[in-house]
Amino acid sequence: MAEILIVAQQDPLLNQLISYLRQNHFGLKTMTNNADATQLAERHPGSFSLIILNWQGANSTTLSQIQRLRQSPTTAIMVVTTITDTAQKIAVLTAGADDFVTEPLSLLELITRVRVLLRRQSGVQTSGSQFRYSDLLIDTKTRQVWRNGVLVQLTQREYQLLLVLVQHAEVQLSRADLLALAWGADFTGQPNLIDVYIRYLRQKLALTTTHQLIKTVRGVGYCLQA
Repeated sequence: MAEILIVAQQDPLLNQLISYLRQNHFGLKTMTNNADATQLAERHPGSFSLIILNWQGANSTTLSQIQRLRQSPTTAIMVVTTITDTAQKIAVLTAGADDFVTEPLSLLELITRVRVLLRRQSGVQTSGSQFRYSDLLIDTKTRQVWRNGVLVQLTQREYQLLLVLVQHAEVQLSRADLLALAWGADFTGQPNLIDVYIRYLRQKLALTTTHQLIKTVRGVGYCLQA
């Protein structure tokens, strides 16, 4: 399961992000400074899928911290800052950061950037119109799905739901989230309709293997996890 470590430092936007992540049941730890966050990550290597640092000044210490964090290949690093200097941006990315986010920006854009990095770290591979996760392959151009190399016949709604799960692999999603993401915010069905379609998906994906990728998260909803 994706766990995120955030250094907020009383940054209003990052505090909004923290609230959003908590409401959506992400694993989350917060720290007040980059040094403590770096030490925590080094004590628990590989424990965090994403670390978000808050950088408000040019200094070699932060660059050194990014280099130390980069030693974990399974962790993505995002730097959030108000600094717009191109040279400093290049220095941060060269040190090993995966994304350099300059404020001001909208909460929606920041959430989208977070989800993109989590998707990269989750093991989802993308190539053109294809998404691959574990033994599952989805081609968004042909709208076809394969598992273990075997074509799986899905209805349109089943396909849309599975695509959302793959695009948010290893992220816990509520039934309401899945309804909105898969079938649109205007969809009027009841949230428990998701349970019905999850059951359909599990049955069809189990035709080639008994290993279930779609996990039930008690009290939350569902999560795609190998």
